[in-house]
Amino acid sequence: MKKFSVLSLVLFAALSTGGCAALAAAAPYLAEAGVILADATNAINAADDLLPSLHLTAAAETKAEAAIAKARKAIAAAAALDNSAKDLTAAQLDASLAEFRASWADLQSIFASNQLGAAPASDALPIPLAMKRAYQ
Repeated sequence: MKKFSVLSLVLFAALSTGGCAALAAAAPYLAEAGVILADATNAINAADDLLPSLHLTAAAETKAEAAIAKARKAIAAAAALDNSAKDLTAAQLDASLAEFRASWADLQSIFASNQLGAAPASDALPIPLAMKRAYQ
């Protein structure tokens, strides 16, 4: 049997239970959280996949791998926080993404200091929805 996260189950319940106002009110932020977290995970995977093409020194590669690991840890923490929220608000969602945003900025800085063809490598990185959502 496939395991489902708490966020998935709450989201399903919120969307399928029209009579429950509390769940319905939380549904937009729970749904948005799921999309943002999945997008951030995909962005981290893209950065990890691009890393070998940068041909970094051993020290720079170690620094980049640490930044990727920090971003993964931050998004996992955000997911855990969002999963534990009874009624997730926009403020809680934004707060849960703060560490990821800082980690992603560090990662962009590392990529920006390297070339990928004629352009900075940071141009090849996607811009996660978590970065676009800042301070809404």
